[in-house]
Amino acid sequence: MSAALLQIEDLRVRVGQSRRQFEAVRGITLRVETGEIAGLIGESGSGKSLTAAAVLGLLPQGAGLTGRILFEGADLHASLRSGTVRLGRDIGFVPQEPMSALNPTLRVGHQLTMPLRYHERLSRRDAMARACAMLERMQVADARRVLAAYPFELSGGLRQRALLANAFLMKPKLIIADEPTTALDVTVQSEVLTLLKNNARELNTAVLFITHNMGVVWHLCDTVNVMQAGVIVEHGRSRDVLSNPQNAYTQTLRASLPEQAGYRQRIGAA
Repeated sequence: MSAALLQIEDLRVRVGQSRRQFEAVRGITLRVETGEIAGLIGESGSGKSLTAAAVLGLLPQGAGLTGRILFEGADLHASLRSGTVRLGRDIGFVPQEPMSALNPTLRVGHQLTMPLRYHERLSRRDAMARACAMLERMQVADARRVLAAYPFELSGGLRQRALLANAFLMKPKLIIADEPTTALDVTVQSEVLTLLKNNARELNTAVLFITHNMGVVWHLCDTVNVMQAGVIVEHGRSRDVLSNPQNAYTQTLRASLPEQAGYRQRIGAA
């Protein structure tokens, strides 16, 4: 089997105090192919965001990690240390909370142009033009006003579009999106997901999409990894897994959807 764009093998993450650590991610293996949108789904506390932090090298201080994380066949963390792979340039990130992810003391334009000026050595004018074009690609009507604004002057939907623009700005090979629509209303959520999917397809960017929403996985993701208590319990094409789940936990997640359960079934503890 050829190497995937992102390949995680037997990943284990330990968190907590040094003498009282516990294994929150327990030997997971997953692949994300070039241009693929792969879902990682599970309830809160299942280890999804910790997996993303492990990939990005952003684990909390004192956390322990074993296993392999490969990017284009090479050790990702070694590549990050050497500079052959760079966050922002090769791997983009869309964080969970659009209302607090942007620096409130800096204008949006400054935050979007900093990566371009650092990685590509663009002038301020050229970087601003690129950022403006990407915001327009994210269907922001008045992109220059948004670039001149501080984050607190913008709605949640505009902030999330700015974060999406930032993630796609240098056309990375991979974007990790950690529940990016959690704080948005349903209409804005749908718009943001459509932008994410369409731009990923057009730019051939792979996405690891982390969510607890099975409906989002159905409409957005090519494949899905179902995570429970730090373990991936089911994997496959998203339509196959969600229409005919084989694992009992996946079946319970599916049955917990309002249209499936009539608001009656509850998810038990792991």
